[in-house]
Amino acid sequence: MTVPPNTPSPPPWSWSLIKVGLGPALGAVALTVLPALTGMPTQAAAVAGLALWMAMWWMTEALPLAATALLPIVVTPLIDFADLPPRPGETVAVVIDESDGKSLRYRAEVLPRPENAAADLVAVDASDLPNDSPFENSEGGLLVPRARIQPWGETPSPIVRALTPYADRFIFLFLGGFMVARGIERWQLHRRAAIYVMSSVGSSPALLIAGAMLVTAAMSMWLSNTATTLVMLPVAVSLTEPLSGSDSPRTGNGFRAAMLLSIAYASTMGGLMTPIGTPPNALLIKQLADHGYEIGFGRWMLFAMPLSITMLVITWFVLTRVVFQVARQRDPRAEAELAQLRQSLGPLSRGEWLAGSVFAAVACGWVLRGPIADAFATSWPSLGAWLERWHDATVAIAGAIVMFALPVSIRPWRAVLNWDEAKTIPWDVLLLFGGGLCLSSSIEASSLDLYLGQLLTGLSDVPPWIMIAAIALLITFLTELTSNMATAALFLPIAATLGYTLADSGASPGLLMVPAALAASCAFMLPVATPPNALVFAGGGVRIKDMTRAGLILNLAGAALIAIWVTWVGRPFLGL
Repeated sequence: MTVPPNTPSPPPWSWSLIKVGLGPALGAVALTVLPALTGMPTQAAAVAGLALWMAMWWMTEALPLAATALLPIVVTPLIDFADLPPRPGETVAVVIDESDGKSLRYRAEVLPRPENAAADLVAVDASDLPNDSPFENSEGGLLVPRARIQPWGETPSPIVRALTPYADRFIFLFLGGFMVARGIERWQLHRRAAIYVMSSVGSSPALLIAGAMLVTAAMSMWLSNTATTLVMLPVAVSLTEPLSGSDSPRTGNGFRAAMLLSIAYASTMGGLMTPIGTPPNALLIKQLADHGYEIGFGRWMLFAMPLSITMLVITWFVLTRVVFQVARQRDPRAEAELAQLRQSLGPLSRGEWLAGSVFAAVACGWVLRGPIADAFATSWPSLGAWLERWHDATVAIAGAIVMFALPVSIRPWRAVLNWDEAKTIPWDVLLLFGGGLCLSSSIEASSLDLYLGQLLTGLSDVPPWIMIAAIALLITFLTELTSNMATAALFLPIAATLGYTLADSGASPGLLMVPAALAASCAFMLPVATPPNALVFAGGGVRIKDMTRAGLILNLAGAALIAIWVTWVGRPFLGL
């Protein structure tokens, strides 16, 4: 987190040295102490130490966030995951020696080991093994010595295991999405859309704030929150300058502060609506898939859009009626300013038209690919199968390639998107995503999640709705101090483990992971919480006490709404 100005602190070099040293120190303590205290294997303790190391560096920003996300590439190859016993649900090979000296390998699924079984035995499903196999049969499956268990398929090398998460399909979904968004930004199509929408909603200050929130949220569904805020701020400032009176809450209209905060908050809330709107959403969908939940692009939008729209309505009311008193009367000065902005746009350019067409095609591909594939599964099987081979990442990369190839002009050659523009996408987000995935896969490979589950068994009787509310509230306030991606990367595996632990009380991994991911993006109190918050605060016109007051109300409202929505809607709709 950023140290606030005028706060006493040690000299910069010593404080930086302390922050850098705290991470590996915590990791070393975990590696040394956890095996003795909990009985977990060294591999699990090493991954726990890595998680604490990364958490400390992410929270203190000792290193750039993306640099910390590269740490698993260095550390995880040093951990011997192959020496660990197989996990329940894992596919393994059971080796049986034949009388002629040959060895045959049979595919089997690992089952939970019975409590009375010896520690060196592994319980497996016996359905594919011969009836005369030389192993003991029990109610919990066939008990096979660990010496007879081998990996099924090729075992990746340690460095391949570490690097694979950084090339995950969801990273390429973001890569393609960022490039398509950059094409939109290059031709300023989003600015045109913003001005057109805001000039259509009315000229009263309260309606202008509603229009700004609407267009900001809509853009943030597809563009980065930072880019959306940067586009909307000049438009908002130009509207507030002739209209702003006193910025004091309640005694004046507070129009400028309310408008700026509405843009920051709507940018965050709009990102919740799509898998690419904010990185925690995509990380959640990826990890849900690892636990057996398949949630497509359109299905997530149907789930998240009503939640986000409800939050937008609450935010508008809080900003215009609770924290500030914003006028509802029509103002001719706003009409004149909007008319001038609209006139300055000029006619729609060829670049805007082409960029918008590609974006529309990509968005339709994301939303409709699954339903179209299902519709043609029987009537046109070859087309249905072809669409099934694609992924949302394929659609995104295809859209980016088309933008590179589609000419706006021939002489001189100018494409919709060039590399000078494309290389400015937020690469750090891609590295953060890869680091989170690598940490999550290491937690599973080391069986750290199973040991965490054993430590959390005391919570097995807690009703799921209480745990959902607690997770949403905790992460909503924690993410005020850490990046949303870092928070999600650290807490999603813990939420999944907790879901398995609370299975007897009706919980599941997905039921606790979804509120954790949603809450990780809901930070409204502090300028350091999100880039949009920082941008509107740095521009002036927003006092820290106003942001804190509005943000506290929205944090509490957001946590409550997430808990209610996930419990009553997410569970049946997403199959949690």
